[in-house]
Amino acid sequence: NDSITYLHYIMPTRGLLGLRNALLTATRGTAIFNSQFRTYEPVAGDLERRETGSLVSMEAGTTTPFALAKCQERGSLFIDPGTDVYEGMVIGIHARPGDLPLNACREKQLTNMRSANKDNTVVLVPPVRMSLD
Repeated sequence: NDSITYLHYIMPTRGLLGLRNALLTATRGTAIFNSQFRTYEPVAGDLERRETGSLVSMEAGTTTPFALAKCQERGSLFIDPGTDVYEGMVIGIHARPGDLPLNACREKQLTNMRSANKDNTVVLVPPVRMSLD
């Protein structure tokens, strides 16, 4: 069939990370993606940089809904509230290249003052679930 194109490549697994989503986006969901392990080989060098960056935790602790509400303004998160994180852990992805350090463990400051709008309910977007596909 003239409308089907087959592409055969030999590339490291680390080069395939994120390729499936990019391919499906570029073809508007019409691509069929298959990968098969060939062999172990030594590292052949650095790969090109990604177009997107990572949201990185800047301190260790347990994540809070208050902090994640602020973090989700910067990009898509991979974690839920109550997740134990360590310093340097990737907790999400954002549109600009490079890492963006965020405090996902910050607690809300408690004050004596009361306000009608002060205690708004935190609404979090469900986290992106990552798989090896």
